[in-house]
Amino acid sequence: MSFYYNDALTEDRDKVRLDIGDTQENTGPRPDKRNFSDEEIAFLLTDEGSVVGAIGHAFEILAAEWESYSIQEREGEISYDAKQKAQDYDKRAEKFPHKSGGLSSLFGLNYRSTDDSGTDIEPMFQRKQFDNEIVDWDVTA
Repeated sequence: MSFYYNDALTEDRDKVRLDIGDTQENTGPRPDKRNFSDEEIAFLLTDEGSVVGAIGHAFEILAAEWESYSIQEREGEISYDAKQKAQDYDKRAEKFPHKSGGLSSLFGLNYRSTDDSGTDIEPMFQRKQFDNEIVDWDVTA
């Protein structure tokens, strides 16, 4: 996976990187500080058909990735709220017209639902809802 950024903004890839805050190698916007690879950005540009669409799609990916992290984490002297970061990226995605859901829409996966008025519908499930406590049953009677 390759990473390249030119601050002269000569390529669409560079414009996407600038807008999503992915301009420094190894300090990317993803939760584990990864950058988007050049190949991933090329895919977003092709899939969306525009820089604006690719930016919105990238923000949607970032929102989903940050959502999967714990609520609050501490890194050195810096603490952050992963859920808030996910919501921030989700709001940014809304500002850039793009194909909603990206690849997930191909498989019928939609992690965001709205009612007829466009209001977000909260999911009826919770994280770890179906996790069961392991019980050691003694069946040697």
